[in-house]
Amino acid sequence: VIKVADTDYNAERIIESIKLAAANGVKIITFPELVISGASCYDLLSHQVILRGAEMALKKILDETAGLDILAFVGLPVAMGARIMSCAAAIYMGELLCLIPEAGNLEYTMEMQYCGSTVEISENALFEHKLIPGLNMAVEIGDDITAPISPAMVHAQAGATVIARLSSEPATIYS
Repeated sequence: VIKVADTDYNAERIIESIKLAAANGVKIITFPELVISGASCYDLLSHQVILRGAEMALKKILDETAGLDILAFVGLPVAMGARIMSCAAAIYMGELLCLIPEAGNLEYTMEMQYCGSTVEISENALFEHKLIPGLNMAVEIGDDITAPISPAMVHAQAGATVIARLSSEPATIYS
């Protein structure tokens, strides 16, 4: 359970969950969309307090998960210029591998400064597991599932065998 707009508290719950999962042999864990800030704070997502808090919370998560053999996808808001994007942070061994924004926000892969380092930001990131042949992960976020051309389809065509779906909806049913 998280608290809306309490990025410090939410980071602690995420860290506890990642450590518990890693201790139990879990290799991949996915958290909801905007889990660091809480999705229901809506207009507050554009406030610098929330954006800075989310970045600092992610930095704390990175520091506390260093050395853990688990791939984690954690949802958070990220500002890029005047645009606020719902992103997934891909984390492994305490390293920020990539930020993956909701589809339609970027025309190409780029780099940005985040959490004190240069990080790639890409809608089409694909994560290949080195020890499990054929396990290739990609991410879709929120309303991506309702897009005319589903990012999951694009990811699958690029070689993804598992799609991590970060959603802020309590239950999603489509037919």
